[in-house]
Amino acid sequence: MTVDSKPDGSTWTGLALSGGNNRGGNKGGGETLLEVRDQGSFTVQQDLNLTLGTDPNATSTLKVRGPDAAVAIQGDLRMALDPSGAVNPGIANLYAVITAATQSTIQVGGDVNIDNGNLIVELDGFTPLGGESFELITAGSVTGTAFKSEDFSLASLLDGLSWEVAVSGTSVLLNVLGSAGLPGDFDADGDVDGADFLVWQRGGSPNGASAEDLNTWRANFGDVASVAATTSVPEPTSFLLAFLGLAACAHGLRKVS
Repeated sequence: MTVDSKPDGSTWTGLALSGGNNRGGNKGGGETLLEVRDQGSFTVQQDLNLTLGTDPNATSTLKVRGPDAAVAIQGDLRMALDPSGAVNPGIANLYAVITAATQSTIQVGGDVNIDNGNLIVELDGFTPLGGESFELITAGSVTGTAFKSEDFSLASLLDGLSWEVAVSGTSVLLNVLGSAGLPGDFDADGDVDGADFLVWQRGGSPNGASAEDLNTWRANFGDVASVAATTSVPEPTSFLLAFLGLAACAHGLRKVS
């Protein structure tokens, strides 16, 4: 989907969500949700204005789900601001739904003003383990140092991890700080061994018995936490082959049953 709107003689270009009636001071505004997901594409050739309506209950949300969506704004992205920079009393939300280790980036050619906007983050089917970084916005310039509010109620992290919103002059990053422990240590006992494989097999790994989690376990089998680095660890190869053989047998039995 592409929006290209530049009326002759008008100072308003592009698209306004929850923009009111454009008469008598943009009264009203209502509620608008624009969601771009999967391999969807959304482009505005000029500006995108989130909530131009002057009603305090006017709300607009730009929701971007997953790593494969494409969102591009050639002009400015304004959140509850009019083109002159005046603050509108309504609500403007940027909503990121993270489903994988990467996230779609909103590409803005002009300026992004985040001071009067809200950030909402949701995790759906993905569990960060620490060290991940998601570039939510890249722009010609970013005005403001922080969102008006940040909501992580739908994005709970494992113990030892925390969210960080990092705003620079040209980007907004969402970082996962800390460490959730050893990759593949699904039972959190300080080592990656056969017991962790059983946790994975029963669906107790971070991403629910996924091939990704099995690969993580396989790649780190035999590792121990740094505090126990001096402990001798049995040669992992034979154990690894045995457990993978059991996994194949179990899979075969499930297919027959």
